[in-house]
Amino acid sequence: MINCKQRNMMILGIIFCFLISFLITKLVVKKKPVRLAPEIFQSKTNVSLNPKKEYHLSLWEYDWPIKVGKQDYRAYFAKALVEFQKKHPNIKVEVKWLDLLEGPELLYNALKKGQGPDVYCSAFSVPRFNFQYQVPVGCYLPKTIEADYYPNIRRNLLKEGFLTAFPRFTMPRIWLANPLLCQSLNIDPMAIQEKGWRWRDLEGLGQSWEEKPYLLVGVAAKLGFLEQLYLNSKPLKNNLQLKGNALKSLEELRGLVNLLKNLKENKKLPKDFNEKMVSYFMNNQAVFLGGVKPIFYAYVNRMLTEKNESWSPVILPTPVSANPEEELLTENSVICVYRDPQNFEEDEVFAAVRLGRFLSRYPDIRPWVEMMAIPWHYSLAEKWVREVNAKGLNGTIFSKWLENKSIETAANLAEFQEFACPMLIDYLEEKTSLEKVSEALFLEELN
Repeated sequence: MINCKQRNMMILGIIFCFLISFLITKLVVKKKPVRLAPEIFQSKTNVSLNPKKEYHLSLWEYDWPIKVGKQDYRAYFAKALVEFQKKHPNIKVEVKWLDLLEGPELLYNALKKGQGPDVYCSAFSVPRFNFQYQVPVGCYLPKTIEADYYPNIRRNLLKEGFLTAFPRFTMPRIWLANPLLCQSLNIDPMAIQEKGWRWRDLEGLGQSWEEKPYLLVGVAAKLGFLEQLYLNSKPLKNNLQLKGNALKSLEELRGLVNLLKNLKENKKLPKDFNEKMVSYFMNNQAVFLGGVKPIFYAYVNRMLTEKNESWSPVILPTPVSANPEEELLTENSVICVYRDPQNFEEDEVFAAVRLGRFLSRYPDIRPWVEMMAIPWHYSLAEKWVREVNAKGLNGTIFSKWLENKSIETAANLAEFQEFACPMLIDYLEEKTSLEKVSEALFLEELN
């Protein structure tokens, strides 16, 4: 028989075990480990802001040289922050304005010293994810909120399954076509826009021409048509060893060199293709203009309208070698959240996440319409398309491409840009021979 004293001890033991189990459960719920090799980032996914606490955040943003209505960008952005602080009166934000050229280096140097901002709005590129200082914002977001952004950009921003930064906007590189010249060649640019085209289609045009127009002009370097063509070259078959080992396994490069050779030999790409691209294209002396940003499309359309021309440019995808679908070369802006790994509070990080999310979906998109930068947030992109279409431009095609095409960035083209691109530009500008370019690029084919 169990006496009264033993019964009481058993009851106390059960209560003690329950309390221990309860405390362990609470700790596990509050501290959810997010694995970001080689370290583990501990995140309180149920953290909240303290309404009695005043938060101070540093925000780095670029001083975009545009007008938003009658205001400059700084005035526009100040209004956005006022609206944020109406929702979060205990969060104070101090802005540091960055120059478009110097900003990335300032961020890099600040992070090396552990002195990065709480929130950073990038300009044209996605900063390399830094597991030591950067907060994967997806740790603080329900998956339903992540789904508010285009899946193609989300995939590029995932680390261990978590969104590392808030997508903001993108600027894809495009080609333009002169529809009048296309008509003279029996080319349907709208069919190309819808279905795409191949390198052989481009090479086969204008073989019987004896004089102008040229077939192709445009931007070659800095994410121009050379990078676009290389990105969309045929899949790897045979390995090539290249001098300096700057490029490896690039059968694709051989195909690109041959394409450029054919265009040059048939006199379809002038040596001043970059310097005089606007003049050639707008004066009906070039069929295609490659490697330009969407804002250049808006500029050309506006200039043609002012000149009372009877045509407007048609947006085209990049021709591909053998790929079934174009890979879209883009420049992207994101909003990152950073922390001091030695001294930070979870609620302060959460305040920075709140600010980043607010800015990534701020509804006044006039700057992005002006810059022809497409928001990555679905509802903002739909609004952007309506406003761009209202200007007589084709905003719909951009939304369609962002939904369906694979998204690529310059990060995957660094070796090509550094090693091969300058040589190919010299060849196209007739500063060197094809033989010297080939000798410099290709050492020998490997079995």
